[in-house]
Amino acid sequence: MAITRIAASLAGAALLFLAPSNALAAAGDPVISLDKPLYQTGESATMTVTGTPGHQLWLLFEKNAGPTTIPGLGTFGLMLGAGLEAYPIGILPPNGTFVASCAPDCASEAAASPTYIQAVTFDPQFGMPLALSNTTVLQVARGDECNTCPKTPTQDPLFGVTSAGTAVYLHGIGNDFVFAPGATFAEYNDGTARLTGEIYRPSVPTERFLLDTSFTSFLGPNDPATPPAGSPKKELAPGAYMDAGGPIDTRTWHYYPVFNGLLIGLGDFAGGTISFGRMGPAFQVGAGANGKDLTYGGSGWLNVSVLTQPTSTTWNATGGGDINISIGDCPPLGQPLCVTAASPDAFEPLQLAPHAVVSFGFDGKYLFTGTGGDFTEFPDGSARLKGELIHTVDPTRKWDLDVLFTNKIDVGSPQNPPAGSPKLELLSTAYIWNGGPIDPATWHYYTDFTGTMTGKDLYDGASLLLTRRGPAFQVGDGASGKNIAYGGSAWNWFDVITQPTQGPTLPLHSDGDINVNFVLCP
Repeated sequence: MAITRIAASLAGAALLFLAPSNALAAAGDPVISLDKPLYQTGESATMTVTGTPGHQLWLLFEKNAGPTTIPGLGTFGLMLGAGLEAYPIGILPPNGTFVASCAPDCASEAAASPTYIQAVTFDPQFGMPLALSNTTVLQVARGDECNTCPKTPTQDPLFGVTSAGTAVYLHGIGNDFVFAPGATFAEYNDGTARLTGEIYRPSVPTERFLLDTSFTSFLGPNDPATPPAGSPKKELAPGAYMDAGGPIDTRTWHYYPVFNGLLIGLGDFAGGTISFGRMGPAFQVGAGANGKDLTYGGSGWLNVSVLTQPTSTTWNATGGGDINISIGDCPPLGQPLCVTAASPDAFEPLQLAPHAVVSFGFDGKYLFTGTGGDFTEFPDGSARLKGELIHTVDPTRKWDLDVLFTNKIDVGSPQNPPAGSPKLELLSTAYIWNGGPIDPATWHYYTDFTGTMTGKDLYDGASLLLTRRGPAFQVGDGASGKNIAYGGSAWNWFDVITQPTQGPTLPLHSDGDINVNFVLCP
């Protein structure tokens, strides 16, 4: 069998695992291994099988954790049963080592859902099975590039027990929060994950939060510490689970034993902030893990603490909450644009060094790492700016930026421009009334924005709240205030929610700017 076919099977096939059979020699010859316990989509995964030279090698794959049985010789490779994948590789070479690699993409079935892999060797002369290897697990995390979104679960008509229709439940505040467009759930090969987005109550749409949750300490299905203490949390009917004949195998789930987050009040909840962390079982991810239906999702109970009360109401939170989400492809909303720092051109009066975000109160200018951030505008009048920021001088100063913009004011609206706007920072010769190329009448605006900056490296443990200061966020040609290219800008306040764990103490309140250009992504 060609290595390219192995690569294809690893990247996208429905795969299987076979449990040891008494007819085989003890596991240990052959031995199968992967070079990492967790991969990112697009990252190369390398599999190595070692065994006795001259033995015939087959690879066996399954998405369920088993157990099954080795098929009989008369049916091996022919009548393998539902979900079974078995591939003949050939004769093990003189060095006894077979190596294959692949790069699972976002569409791969191996992405986020574990694939169990074993090897079996045969006597090439008589076709008798000789030995079954150990089991290894291919686990692939779907990061930002996979565009995965949290969704409100529906109650399964057969196995659903507890009520559904809610993504986030906060006792004493609201029992029906769902995600607005633009929310994302991403997992990474460093064992972390991030859930971010705006949530609101359909029954009271003005009661809204910006949610930002970080998950760490990934435990995969092959980890000896899996499942962690108190897990799994099984909230479907007992008949839903495989040990009772159902379709859900909790052994395929993975976990984040450490998670915490912030809820920043919007709308009627403006001024209020809430922190939350794990209560009880670890956050669980997998098919049926949301506890409401059989879809791929996640769930966890929350220990909730009110940090500040909103200005127009009072929360009577009593400390508990839930996250229950289905996780799937994001709907095709908006056109994602790549974001770069705004560099001055001839129309910028001060000709200062470029920046994407600047903080005047504590440490200066930041750029986006790598190829930049991303900016997406949605049909509901909201937009999202996300990316990793790195300090222009000190690379240990990093933040994850996530800003939600709402209340869009389009071109032609009677409210355009909103009060206090536009913000004109280029030379007067840049604008159309002085013969220049820039016409602010073509700009659109977002009058409300709220965001977070989550510290990394030197600032690990820190979190900042970003809010509007002065003019609305403006978008259009020349709107960055640094050049005449398509971009956006706003002034903002920074308020410290939590200080760095070990880094320098930050001033509790300071001001800053966002100045960015938007370009089509490569």
